[in-house]
Amino acid sequence: MLPAKRLLAWHQAKEALRAAREEQKRLEEAIAAAERRVAEKEEQLRRLPVPANPDEEIARMLLEQEWWLAKKERDDAAASYADRNGEQEPTIQQLQFDIMQLEAGLDPEFLRAYLRLSETKALPIAEVRNKCCMGCCLPLSLRKLDEWRRGKGPVFCDECDRILV
Repeated sequence: MLPAKRLLAWHQAKEALRAAREEQKRLEEAIAAAERRVAEKEEQLRRLPVPANPDEEIARMLLEQEWWLAKKERDDAAASYADRNGEQEPTIQQLQFDIMQLEAGLDPEFLRAYLRLSETKALPIAEVRNKCCMGCCLPLSLRKLDEWRRGKGPVFCDECDRILV
């Protein structure tokens, strides 16, 4: 595999791992928000005085219903998290293993260039399609295309300075 393609595979695996971890974090935050709503409703129920008339009794029943719905939402979020976490944990472990394997085979020159660019750019890599850089969508010069085809070292786009793969 060409060093540039190996770098792209490594980058894509890292992005997939980041996305999986963000999904886990989002689910954990949803569970925490549901827990806060349940606690809030329980506190409101605890502070509510004993109903003295039918209106207060109806208000208490409505609050109990909101509390019950908040508990159901929390339980659904926890079940969803358990299901997705069960599916994602092996995927995350496989991605971590793939990243380690790919990183071991990366050309140090490509890795240094990637790390340098990743400090200033969110996407330091761009694919070449139809003789154009997909980072800036501008056509590449003939010299850059020739450099890129040879694949001797990292080749950078003249316009956006991304590594071409």
